[in-house]
Order: sequence, then C-alpha cells, then structure tokens
Amino acid sequence: MIRDFAQKPSIEFISAVNGLPEECLPYPSKRKPPKWIRYNENFSNSPPTIRKCPGILDYAGIGYIVPLWADLKIDYDSSLMMLNPEFSVPWANALLHPKEQFQGTPLESLSYPYSSVIKMEAPWRIKLTSGYSSVLVNPIYHEVHSSITVIPGCIDHDVFHTANIFVSFNFYGKGTVLIPRGTPLYQVLPFKRSVFSFSIRTQTAEDSINSAREGNTLGTFNKRYWRYFWQKK
Repeated sequence: MIRDFAQKPSIEFISAVNGLPEECLPYPSKRKPPKWIRYNENFSNSPPTIRKCPGILDYAGIGYIVPLWADLKIDYDSSLMMLNPEFSVPWANALLHPKEQFQGTPLESLSYPYSSVIKMEAPWRIKLTSGYSSVLVNPIYHEVHSSITVIPGCIDHDVFHTANIFVSFNFYGKGTVLIPRGTPLYQVLPFKRSVFSFSIRTQTAEDSINSAREGNTLGTFNKRYWRYFWQKK
C-alpha cells in the first residue's frame, strides 16, 4: 500500500558568496533567541511583563534570522540630508534610493531627515516550496542595531529568489556608525498563500462563552498558553 504523504515545506538559503563565516549564516529564530527571552522560565514568581506575553515570545521565535554579512560603515549628516553606506568587502553592495523614487509614500516619513533610504543587496537567494511566500521584516525582538530599521516587504520566494532589503537610518546629527557583521539584520517569515473568505459580525452567545473559557484557561500566563493553545510553527 502506497501512502500519500504531504510534502514537508522547505526553505533554502543559497549563497552567492563562498566561505561566509559561521556568524553570517542564516539560522532559525528560536535557535538563538534574544538574551532577554527565557522560554523555559517559570513565570509564577515574576511580575507581569512582556516576557509573559505569548504573542511576543512566539513572534520572536518564528521564521529565520539573516545576519549582516559584512561590517557596514555608514557616514551620516542629517543637516545635509546625507548618507554614505559602505561595506567592508568589495562584493557587498549598499546603494541609495533617492527621495524622488518614493515621494508621496510612507517612505518619505521613514527616511526623514535624509534624502534617501539604503538598499542592501543580499548575498542570499531564498527558495521556498511551491505555493509559499515570505515576509521580510525588522527582527524587532532580537539584538538589532538601533541605527537602522528594515522596511518590510513580501516576496513569492517559490518563483523569485532575490532577498534584497531596504532600510531607513535612525540617527540624527553628524557622525559614523559601524554595524558589525553577524548583527541580526532581517527576519524571514514564510507562509502558505491562501485565499480567505472575509466577514464581519457581532459576537454570538457561543463566542462569548468561548472567550470566557480562553481567559479562564489562560489564567496567569504561567505557561498555560503554551500548554493549551500554542501550535507548532
């Protein structure tokens, strides 16, 4: 008897550069969680903080982290609206997209007071199982560098494999910032493409009962979410 097993989704990070050091290789987010997260911590004796929030803990651990692949130096002068990014290796490119390319969009406020955003050409190509795409986001809960913020985007990585990103620069004044290689740069969140039916309604009595049941089960956040609700991702 032949069993029809569903294909297990896969993600491949394909390097265009040979010999990248270990600290620059992508990895599952949960393999190197942020230092402030303790997934096995007993929460019962601690006050309520975001360390107890299941949504934040789960988000920090999903997907994959792509670290910065080389040292990045950024000279900046906000009075002149000037940015000058430069990687430490000749094969890595950091380009500027001038304001003319994004006037009238939210990127104008994200780039202020500079006249451009930085585009980083990644050495990685990402390949996903057919039917899957990925969102590239700022890894906000990881040890990111405060001078830059990744501008999120979505790519159908089953058919198009480029993984370049745009970042806005956050410092004002005049100076130079050095971001070391291995710094978490962006988070890759794969998802299966689906068409959803959409509706809006007022809750029913059954909805109200289910909501109360969730709250009573969750109780003190003492791992009850993980025990009763959490689904493997």
